[in-house]
Amino acid sequence: MIGNVSYALFPETVLDIVQPAPSSLQARPLVIAIHGGASTKGAMTPWLTPFLEKGFIAANVEYRSESDVAQAVQWLRAHADRYKLDWNHVVLLGIGDGAAFAMRVDGVSAVVGVDAGASPVRKGGPPVLAISGDPAWPQVFKWLRKVAHFPIKG
Repeated sequence: MIGNVSYALFPETVLDIVQPAPSSLQARPLVIAIHGGASTKGAMTPWLTPFLEKGFIAANVEYRSESDVAQAVQWLRAHADRYKLDWNHVVLLGIGDGAAFAMRVDGVSAVVGVDAGASPVRKGGPPVLAISGDPAWPQVFKWLRKVAHFPIKG
C-alpha cells in the first residue's frame, strides 16, 4: 500500500493506493472508493477486497467536499502511468453520500453506488449501477463486464 498520497493542498485531501498481488508491469483496472460522510478508511477495506481479488488497483479517497472527489479523480488520471492504472477501465465505488458524489464525477468508465438514496443519474455520464444494501459481488462484476466492458475474469 502507498498511503497518504496528497492530491491537493489540504491535509484532508489524501488517498491510499493498494496494488493487488502479484505485482504486474501491465496497467490494471482501477476502483476509486468514495466513502460516505460517516465512513473511515478502515471501513472501506471490505468494499475494496472483492476488487483487489479480481486484480483491480484500489484508491481510497479522503475528501472534504464533492469538488475534492473530482480533483482526486483528475490527480489519479494524471498519474496513471506511474501507478500502472488502466484509465479505460475505472470504476467509482461510492457508499452513501460518496455514491451521490460519484454519480456526478466525469472521466470514469462506470459508477457503482451503494445506498445512494435518490441521487439523480446524469444524462451522458458513465453507466451507473445503483445498489441498496449489501452488494452481491458476482453480479456487480458481471455488470461491469457486460455493461462497462471491463476485462474481468471469472
